[in-house]
Amino acid sequence: MMAIQALYSWQITGTKNTSIASDFLNLIKFKKMNVDAEYFKKIFIGTSNKVYEIDHELLKYTLRNMRFIDQVERAILRLGVFELLHVEISYKIVIDEAVELSKKFCSEKSYKFINGVLDKMIFNRKKFEDL
Repeated sequence: MMAIQALYSWQITGTKNTSIASDFLNLIKFKKMNVDAEYFKKIFIGTSNKVYEIDHELLKYTLRNMRFIDQVERAILRLGVFELLHVEISYKIVIDEAVELSKKFCSEKSYKFINGVLDKMIFNRKKFEDL
């Protein structure tokens, strides 16, 4: 959840990702939050550093232009794609987490859109891996 908040902040403000990461890491430390700070840093910095690659990948699976996707939906999708491409974690866990985050922070039907985009990406990648 912290990574989504950090990505949202980065998208809205245009502040350097390292500055936002530092602010969030300080907040985690100050409030003694039960957050894996290293994982947070890895996925937030990784996602923001690879945003063009991620957006290029996303555009293959949605007809919507990125600027017309809600900022929170965009953050959830970007994080999901980063984890699917660059973190060794089950795609089922990534998609479930993305859907749960969208149910909590987005409009009523956003979870269907997010699930559909990530599901299409996984299906397409698995199809080519099986060849």
